Amino acid sequence: MKKKEIKSEIIIHSTPQIIWEHLTNFESYKEWNPFILSFTGNLAEQERVWVKIKPYDSKPMNFNPTILKVEPYKEIRWLGRLLIKGLFDGNII
Repeated sequence: MKKKEIKSEIIIHSTPQIIWEHLTNFESYKEWNPFILSFTGNLAEQERVWVKIKPYDSKPMNFNPTILKVEPYKEIRWLGRLLIKGLFDGNII
């Protein structure tokens, strides 16, 4: 079976440093990101973090992804799982 993938891209006219400041200021997420309600934990590779999300028109959900990669000013990547390993895995970049 072929793996399904969803991709999205947007061009932001700002510097990587300013974008990084916003993406790593987890306390301010509730001000600009209605999908991620909270994010706590240490932003470091192989660390587990606690994330509360609220998909549109749905109940909030908690999950505990593992940080796979942190490259300042460039990339944050995590792997989260829902229910059965491999069935609903999410790799967020």
